[in-house]
Amino acid sequence: MRSRRALVLAQAALARLGSTAEADDELNERGLRALGEAAWRQRAFGEVARAYAALLVQPGGAGDDDARATAEFRLASALERTGDVATAIALLERAAPRLPGDARGQAYRLLADLHERRGDLAAAAAALETNALATDATASATARADALYRAG
Repeated sequence: MRSRRALVLAQAALARLGSTAEADDELNERGLRALGEAAWRQRAFGEVARAYAALLVQPGGAGDDDARATAEFRLASALERTGDVATAIALLERAAPRLPGDARGQAYRLLADLHERRGDLAAAAAALETNALATDATASATARADALYRAG
């Protein structure tokens, strides 16, 4: 219930900011971040897409590289659910290598799934292999083994 209230409050705050000409960029960015996070928790994918798309076009709007990769992943997830598969694939290809551990695995699995739905089995296998062969220790051995198994 709290996340629903947070979503409503973030929407209201952004609406008020939009009607205020003197709202600064930092305040707008904070409002978009709050909306994106609240919408993500509610699985309100239309609002997720609106918040993160606006955040990503602002110079430095998504923060550091980790935060930007997370924003791209969330936007891609929302776009996949709202039917924009091509843009979701492009975002996932950019974000997945920069995400940490399990989030990277989720991104590569979604990327593989989207490629598979489009009939590009080679690209799907490549996404899974890339995840499985990651050399850092942030992904569990089980997750890497599963990705290798799924890649064939």
